[in-house]
Amino acid sequence: MYINDRDWDNWIRYAIFSYNTSTHTAHGFTPHELIFARKARVPSEFADKTICKTYNDIIDDIARKLNITLREAHDKIIEAKQKSKAYYDIKINVRTLSPGDHVYLLKEHKTDKHDDHYTGPYLIKQLIGDRNVEIEQGPSRSKIVHVDKLKHAFLRL
Repeated sequence: MYINDRDWDNWIRYAIFSYNTSTHTAHGFTPHELIFARKARVPSEFADKTICKTYNDIIDDIARKLNITLREAHDKIIEAKQKSKAYYDIKINVRTLSPGDHVYLLKEHKTDKHDDHYTGPYLIKQLIGDRNVEIEQGPSRSKIVHVDKLKHAFLRL
């Protein structure tokens, strides 16, 4: 967020440190924690301390903390996905299609921005599972498509 014309490159390391020590909202951990299984130390914590652990103790401690951190991050990501799905499901519009209905099919490849978005109307021949339908494209042609690529065609008879 801070840019100065002459010395912007001197600030990059501070931006990286800030990013690596910021908590991610989805899983509640910093990128540094997910990589190293502990919170990043700030410069004021670098006072001389004697290490009384052996190398194997340190490795075992890091592995244990990494497993716990990754498991918690995974659980929180799943929780965030479920919350996102719940928000999505509030606004979802369930379409009910049945054989004999007329629908428009989403045009996959448009040549320019003024091209039609849908082709059709087509007649639904049969439902295949919950989310797929077979549409009749001509007298002897049919196609199986997902319902997300269709929209109801309200035709005057």
